[in-house]
Amino acid sequence: MGVNIEIMKLYHKLARDYQLKKIFEYLNTLQKTGITNMFGATPYLYGGREWIQKQIDYFDIEEDENVEKLLDMADEIKNNIISGALKRQEREETNNFIRSVERRVQQESKDILKIWMDFKGKVLKESIIIENKYDKKNTKNFTFRKIIKEKLDILKEETSLKTRILDLINRDGLLRTSQRVNGIEVLSMILQETPEMLLTKYLSQEIFSTDDVGTDVGGYDFKFRITKVKENDDKEFEFYFLIEEGTVDLIMIDGGEYDLLGPEVRDFNDWWEITFEIKDILGDFLETFTDKLKLKVNSIKIYYAFKGEESIDFMNEHTERPNKDRILEKQVKKMIDYFTKDIEFPENFYDFMVDIINDKKYDEKILKVTTVMKKPFSQEDSDKIDVVKRDILRKVKAFFKGMFDSFSGGGTSTLEIYNRDKDNDFYF
Repeated sequence: MGVNIEIMKLYHKLARDYQLKKIFEYLNTLQKTGITNMFGATPYLYGGREWIQKQIDYFDIEEDENVEKLLDMADEIKNNIISGALKRQEREETNNFIRSVERRVQQESKDILKIWMDFKGKVLKESIIIENKYDKKNTKNFTFRKIIKEKLDILKEETSLKTRILDLINRDGLLRTSQRVNGIEVLSMILQETPEMLLTKYLSQEIFSTDDVGTDVGGYDFKFRITKVKENDDKEFEFYFLIEEGTVDLIMIDGGEYDLLGPEVRDFNDWWEITFEIKDILGDFLETFTDKLKLKVNSIKIYYAFKGEESIDFMNEHTERPNKDRILEKQVKKMIDYFTKDIEFPENFYDFMVDIINDKKYDEKILKVTTVMKKPFSQEDSDKIDVVKRDILRKVKAFFKGMFDSFSGGGTSTLEIYNRDKDNDFYF
């Protein structure tokens, strides 16, 4: 079979920007898995590991060594496809740069698949490709001087691309720019800086607030900056925060609003609980933020300080929390007391008792709220109080979202029976 000159030309056009040998190896592996007919393989070049895993789960594909190899390579290939398309698009003038890159990713992924299918999945050495790009009479055009010129042209193009990307960061911020190029991993490849360098350099200039957290933050309202990001071994990241300003509304203590940087709030016995709640809010922020950045993270440590303190003492996520469950029980109880202070209960009613149960069998943390009566009670009184308790549990769930795996109404009990059974991890 003769050489397809058009395919060879297409190969050489794309080879300068795409790691075709690596991509062909990936396509060979994809073919071995049998996940897809290779005529429909294009999305697998830019879909990435997470998308491919969904296909595997949906079609119930057995995960053998070829599937594992495919998944291990998927994100690297995806990043190479996107990075190559960015470089090639930079050589053309366009009004909508990002949209044009998206179209190029799809089209040139088809071209790469076309080349691979023409080669029948066999990776050809670059020397053979170069020799066959033109007919023999034009082989002399591949001089050392021409190769050097091509390398210099590529360097200029890469420098121009970096300039454009840096302009996007300065205009739209690191997050939006990362999203435009499909994640901070791709962005770091383009700018040739590690993710931790980019995060520290650009995020330290941005001010965030509790409005950016995306989950219920209770009575907290504060602004903060990320001052430093450090990457340790095995994708463990350390994030350092500075609380710029803010307040907390202590609805379960006296309903007052306090300055987080002021002295009054630190006089409360529950101040150290507040410091851990702030850490949890910052953790919720990072969970969403790193996901939007497409930053690969195995674990995160959080440290923070308050602006204006003479000694910045960053508080470690792994600081011991003595009697943590007791503290949570106390917080929930205070909230219940606040919401029920104006409710008139039956004379036989004693209190709502709050317990946290760590179910070892199912590895769950369960919040139980039990209605406790002074002595044997009527069904009518129990039903009447249950209506109130259901409303309370709804509010508790919203406020303590994410802190418990499930919530239990706990039923109704007499004080004597409650005291007898409360340590038996029994719940309704």
